[in-house]
Amino acid sequence: MNKNHWAVIPVSQSVLKKVYIAFVLLCMVISGHAQSQYNNVLVLQGRIKDFVTHVDVPGSKIEVLNASDSAVIASTEALNEYQSGEDKWVTAEYWMGIPRKEGNYILRVSYDGYATAYVDLPLLHLYKRETRRDLGTIFLKRPKTLNLEEVVVKTTKVKFYHKGDTIVYNADAFQLGEGSMLDALVRQLPGAELGKDGRIYVNGKFVESLLLNGKDFFRGDNKVMLDNLPTYMVHQVKVYDRLGENSRFLGQEVAGDKRFVMDVQLKKQYNIGWVGNVEAGGGTKDRYLARLFAMRFTDHSQLAIYGNMNNLNDGRKPGEGDNWTPSDLVGGLTNQQLAGIDYNIDARSGKYQLSGNAQIKHADNTIIDNTNRTNFLPNGNTFDRIVANNRNHNVAFSTDHRLYFEFKNANLDIKPYFNYQYLNNKSGFSLLTLSSSLDAFSKSQVDSLYTPMIGRELLRSAISRNLRNGLLNGHSLKGGLSVESVIKFKHSPDHLTLYADASFRHETENNYDHNRIDYYAHGQLNNTDFRNRYFNNRPDHGYSMTGRIAYTYVIRRELSIDFSYKYNHTTTDRYSSLYRLDQLTDWGTNTTHELGTLPSVAAYSHLIDAANSYNSWQADNTHTFGAFLVWNKKGKKSEWWAQVVPNLSLLSRTMHYRNGHVDTIFTKRTVLYNMPSTLIRWKSTDRKYEYMFQYHVDGQAPDMNKFVNVRNTTDPLNITMGNTHLQPSYKHELISHFIRTYPKKGLMWIVEAQYIPTVNAIAMGYTYDKATGQRTFKPENVDGNWRGRLFLGGAGVLNKSRTLDFKAMFGTNYERSVDLIGLSGVASAGRSVVNSFTWMSQLQLNYKIGQSSIGLKGNGNWGHVSGNRNDFNAFNVADFNYGLIAQVRLPWDLRLGTDLTMYSRRGYKDKTMNSDDVVWNARLSRPFFKGKLVVMVDGFDILGQLSNVTRTMNAQGITETYSNVIPRYLVLHATYRFNIMPH
Repeated sequence: MNKNHWAVIPVSQSVLKKVYIAFVLLCMVISGHAQSQYNNVLVLQGRIKDFVTHVDVPGSKIEVLNASDSAVIASTEALNEYQSGEDKWVTAEYWMGIPRKEGNYILRVSYDGYATAYVDLPLLHLYKRETRRDLGTIFLKRPKTLNLEEVVVKTTKVKFYHKGDTIVYNADAFQLGEGSMLDALVRQLPGAELGKDGRIYVNGKFVESLLLNGKDFFRGDNKVMLDNLPTYMVHQVKVYDRLGENSRFLGQEVAGDKRFVMDVQLKKQYNIGWVGNVEAGGGTKDRYLARLFAMRFTDHSQLAIYGNMNNLNDGRKPGEGDNWTPSDLVGGLTNQQLAGIDYNIDARSGKYQLSGNAQIKHADNTIIDNTNRTNFLPNGNTFDRIVANNRNHNVAFSTDHRLYFEFKNANLDIKPYFNYQYLNNKSGFSLLTLSSSLDAFSKSQVDSLYTPMIGRELLRSAISRNLRNGLLNGHSLKGGLSVESVIKFKHSPDHLTLYADASFRHETENNYDHNRIDYYAHGQLNNTDFRNRYFNNRPDHGYSMTGRIAYTYVIRRELSIDFSYKYNHTTTDRYSSLYRLDQLTDWGTNTTHELGTLPSVAAYSHLIDAANSYNSWQADNTHTFGAFLVWNKKGKKSEWWAQVVPNLSLLSRTMHYRNGHVDTIFTKRTVLYNMPSTLIRWKSTDRKYEYMFQYHVDGQAPDMNKFVNVRNTTDPLNITMGNTHLQPSYKHELISHFIRTYPKKGLMWIVEAQYIPTVNAIAMGYTYDKATGQRTFKPENVDGNWRGRLFLGGAGVLNKSRTLDFKAMFGTNYERSVDLIGLSGVASAGRSVVNSFTWMSQLQLNYKIGQSSIGLKGNGNWGHVSGNRNDFNAFNVADFNYGLIAQVRLPWDLRLGTDLTMYSRRGYKDKTMNSDDVVWNARLSRPFFKGKLVVMVDGFDILGQLSNVTRTMNAQGITETYSNVIPRYLVLHATYRFNIMPH
């Protein structure tokens, strides 16, 4: 039985006490200073709508008149200023300040085409802390129907400009190939980066939500819209900070309610009725694709239906001119099918919203990886050659919904979700560990990894070989419900937030493998260990419940503080039983029983490997106390924003762990300090300059399983142990950037610096047995890990005619990786330090010639790696590419998109990976029937030289992996576009 103890953050209690006292005193001083503000101004807020349609009437003029003499006291426009007033999210909400003086007033509301409305406004009996009054919704009536001529504004097609706080990208200014989807456009946006997982960054800042016409379609799955929304439908792409429903409901910004979003605005003709496209095609090497994307829009509802099936692995189109590299390919060969539906309904009254989605996905992936790994060890490295062959079959269904209601003094946000996943994976694995390195492996040497006897040259330096065939099947269920409500007070700007959620998880898994290990000594096979195993991992389930309460005290319009308390309880229960079937007759080395079959339960139930089977039960209770201080100040020439978000968490975690040798119950109590989003930002009001500094602290308690002092020998070559003395780790992030924009010239540049150290990082250090290739891992806290980044980037046009533009980035990365590595028989593992310095560069030039464009691109990463060991040989490595891209308008309305790129690698341990590969892709297309039908021919990797090589490195070693890729192919496909307008 382990004794309970506290794992305290590496800051003394006296220091913490002084910090919090100072913080409270600061808030009291600011609050006291601000009290006088209440006696000066009263903020009036409300909303203007059409009497018949209940649609907002943005731009309405609001005036407050003195009832006695009709003198105008104050006026404003009904525009939602916190959304920059220029996107589809714009509403006719307004806020305006008047002198805080009791009396009778009149509200006058006017807008072209509507009858002017007059509303009596008695302001009597004002409360002491009443700083605002909600006047509700005012409805304007039209005196008669007006037929207005449409005004068409023709402007120069600049690629981007700033409007207030919003970056606006003009989609028509980019040269894109026929059939291009939204991902092609996003990749070309100046300042934007698109990762292969669908994550988007703009000017180095992570885009938290990808919106469509201001709505959060396909929540949490950017790739659905990126891969299926055609670019011909897009009018503009806007990037801005967007406030959420709670801020809109309260009429003031709520701390933590702001998201950085990318809002895709459709062209006017696609904003009503049914729009969409259907695509189908086939090609060589049995390639195929089929896709459906359809949307229906009304004033108050949206519906999207989509489906996609293909075996092309990659959705990239020739001639897009991005920073794509072969490592961005989905590994192996993938056959996938996807279908889903997404809906959104807004009540005309604005009192409720309903939205949600459902998606089902099936994928088959076959991937073959060939890996070279160098293991950094004292007194000489060892070298691994790994060949892995995996076939993964996966079916997943997910659905989530949102019900949002607004009442007079409260709102209610309900979000249920449910996920189901089924998997069936087959794997083949071969690992050969050598005492000396080979520059390259021949095909016969690789093939010999699977034969009873390995090649003679390999045998001389062989330490061990592991052959394993596996089969895994199982399923998982996850579901949950969250409820949040914001309550506002009648005569106070303060508000109360209540939040609760509950979730569950249930998983089952059956895992079978035939695992053989050959041990070698002096060029001879010394010993063989064969195991026929069945892992029964069930049940594995858990649940979690969370409750949170927060009170927001508004000191004045520019300053507020949020105090919160959150409680979380989580319980998990896991059973894992390992059975040694090889101990049965006919189930050993030469078994003929198919992998995945079992004898009777009575025959194998007594063959349990008690030392490597376990049952663990864990209950966590977390109390988190938080504060959120926000200050913003708008002046004539600049705007300041600052926020401080300290959190203190008290964790009490109890685990009951049992296996054949251990039965222990222990509790760990930990104090964690976190600061998730503290920052200060300055902007000039003309949006030409921006500076921001961010500081984050992320404290993490060690996984409870790492405290269990057991020796797990499930994998005889990789043994794991626990450590009862682990301490929490803290990752600090300091990020600073400066942005300079030239709106008239269409130019911008950014410089950013990052410093990210980790204190008490948890390293899985190991000792290595050079005689057998066996590693024994033990978690330890280590210091000295950090990474930094400095880069300069820019984008924009280079000539007055705006036909030549560029995107560029130059910078450096530095990473210091610290681990613990030792040899068997040595008292303790020693520190292994590896320093990696990388110089990065990206440059892209595009020249537009009428309706055609041609471009140059180049990307490079050059690195230098050194270590602290005397026998560590420093080395250099480089990955770079350069090439041409083009979108060309040809006679007979033909269009050609093509890219030709040289991908080069240098410095790899396996000399066969140091290569120059020329990759050429092309697309020839032609529209028919006024663009409703587009026929395309794609050639992918026409020269057949594509290869996928990745390289990773840390203090334990270097890993170089070559993955199989889809073979070159031609595919003929056609897209039909439809637009059904309501009658």
